[in-house]
Amino acid sequence: HALSRSVRVWALGTWDLLRTVQAYPPESNQYVYCLAVSGGRLVSGSADYDGREEENTEYEVRVWDLETLACERTLWQPRGGQVLCLLALEGGEVWGCVGEEVVVWGGAAAAATPA
Repeated sequence: HALSRSVRVWALGTWDLLRTVQAYPPESNQYVYCLAVSGGRLVSGSADYDGREEENTEYEVRVWDLETLACERTLWQPRGGQVLCLLALEGGEVWGCVGEEVVVWGGAAAAATPA
């Protein structure tokens, strides 16, 4: 199984494993499926790829401090909405494919969204 429930930091050049942070417990059906870097943040998206999509699972986008890998925020997605890809843009916007929709978090889109 190539998917992991952890975020790992590797040293470029030597490929030594520097740090591992458990993102999901072993009994979870969620895996870290995609990553993007936005400024000083790492953004991860979760999915379940055991060959079936779980309609009752609330998948998520997590925002991590890039230096400490402390989880700063969890953004729950609609039930069954796996986060299949992420793209980080300058200005803090993060685009993602959630289920069958494109979602934008942060940046100018957040500033323009009414409260």
